[in-house]
Amino acid sequence: MLNICEMAKDTAIAGLPLVLKFLKKFALSLNVLKNLILSLKSLKTIFLPTSRSNLLNFTDFLFLFTDVTGCKMFPHLSRLAKASLTISHGNAVAERGFSVNTAVLTKDRMSLNEATIQALRVVKEVIRLHGSPTTVPVTRSMINAVRHAHSQYLSHLDSEKQKAAVEVARKKEATQTAADIELARKKTDKLTNQLHEVEQQERKQSEEQDIAQRLINEAASKLSTAVKTGDMQTAKVAQVMLDSGNDKLNESMKQLVDVRACKEKLQGKLMKTQSTLREMAMKRKNTDDEPAGPSAKRPKH
Repeated sequence: MLNICEMAKDTAIAGLPLVLKFLKKFALSLNVLKNLILSLKSLKTIFLPTSRSNLLNFTDFLFLFTDVTGCKMFPHLSRLAKASLTISHGNAVAERGFSVNTAVLTKDRMSLNEATIQALRVVKEVIRLHGSPTTVPVTRSMINAVRHAHSQYLSHLDSEKQKAAVEVARKKEATQTAADIELARKKTDKLTNQLHEVEQQERKQSEEQDIAQRLINEAASKLSTAVKTGDMQTAKVAQVMLDSGNDKLNESMKQLVDVRACKEKLQGKLMKTQSTLREMAMKRKNTDDEPAGPSAKRPKH
């Protein structure tokens, strides 16, 4: 870099050392810098920056440099310079923004919403750019905005009221849906228990049928044997057993029919209740997935 600086002194062009210091940041090779200095020496008239403020103009000027083939020598330098010079070298701007927010949000203005704070920041920034409120240009669009400000404010309040009403209705519907779901769950549990009891009764009646059938078979066997042997006493006992078995079988069959009819009815109710419960659960899920509307809050100015 020493040879490059000596070459810059030899050119006797004001501002060239500042340019070299700036270009060094972009890690340009020595050959590129030498060619740049030689190209600058060959020019009869040249503008070089004397401060950081017009470095961008100089990089735009370098964009026009071409080699012997007509290609741009520094096609990306101008854009790179603009990108690098836009980077802040500190956080003073952000800190000033925090200070402005602190000044805006006083104790009696802590309920300001985000849109109002942004509007106040914009107004303050515009006044700062123009120096004072009296020097801010009053345009036709500004006059129209002031004329329609109250009507827009009323429209905003009406919109917020509608959003609040929608939110209240949504919460009410969600509460009612939750109550309906809880009621459906209790009904489902009750029907499930009833169905379990009916199934137990069905099994009991089936067992009663089996007992009655065994009694009938035993009585029929004894009656057949008694008739063959001519034992009338045994035949009478067997006949009583047979009549009792038939009565018991008929009664258990009748009760089994009633139990199965009740079971079928309960199964239908249970399926319907479970279907309703699934629909209500899906409805509540869809309601919960919907974005909640913003709460109605009066913006302060």
